[in-house]
Amino acid sequence: MTVVSSIPQMLEMMQIAVYVAVILLAGSVAVLGFRIYAPFWKRMALRLVFGILALFSGIGLIGMLPIPDSLIFRMLQLDLWLGSMLAAIIFAIGLLLLSRSLSSEETLKRSIEDLQERLNRERHKHRPDHAFKSPFFIAGLLVIVALLIFAASNFRDMPSMKDDLLSTFGLTQEDLEALGATGSNSMASVGDMPSSCFSVLSVAAAYQDEMATGLQEYANPNLVSIIESETGSKVTRLMMADVRGTVIVVAMMDSGETCLATETEFCTCASTGTQAKA
Repeated sequence: MTVVSSIPQMLEMMQIAVYVAVILLAGSVAVLGFRIYAPFWKRMALRLVFGILALFSGIGLIGMLPIPDSLIFRMLQLDLWLGSMLAAIIFAIGLLLLSRSLSSEETLKRSIEDLQERLNRERHKHRPDHAFKSPFFIAGLLVIVALLIFAASNFRDMPSMKDDLLSTFGLTQEDLEALGATGSNSMASVGDMPSSCFSVLSVAAAYQDEMATGLQEYANPNLVSIIESETGSKVTRLMMADVRGTVIVVAMMDSGETCLATETEFCTCASTGTQAKA
């Protein structure tokens, strides 16, 4: 399985991770309103139940929120987070009102009895005068410190999904900026290009990040022939991205240039400074 063909599976896993994070966070917020004492496992069950309810309720509330229609909001699914948090707050208020009429006397009595038993056991345990004299304390401290030292010595940089995705296609951030610059700098000479190139160049200049995340392998022998005829170089890789309804074709050349095109016409090229990977 190639990296490109595995992108849908990776996106599905990322979506599941977002759902789990939203459920746990929203559930924790909702349960803050539950003022009745309950054992840990019961509160955890309530947290999961109301987290799931907040997720579904938040999806229904998204349309009512004044959320900007921007790329960053859609990529991070901030509308889902905001809707779920609003639903969680409403659930917390409802649980607060509901729990005022409920009693947890019996549960508290059992918990106090359990705590009293634990207190009696703790009193009969033999411990050194200071924690630093305990081998268990020292062992636990060493484990934590060892992990922190190992992590710090091997820390390089924060992982970047954008850089990983670009490297998959043999591109760098400089290449992406060059593509955007190509679109911007080519506007003045757009009269010498096919009219269909205008939208390609303007979108490539305005939405570089969205174009990078949307790139996928593309096969178009006729377009390859056109690009090679116009540039005199060989196409080593052809990719395309559908950005806001505009199809942008990116061709990596053996000369080190990166070219932009429509699905049927060549537009322009720019030297990116990196050799395309076949």
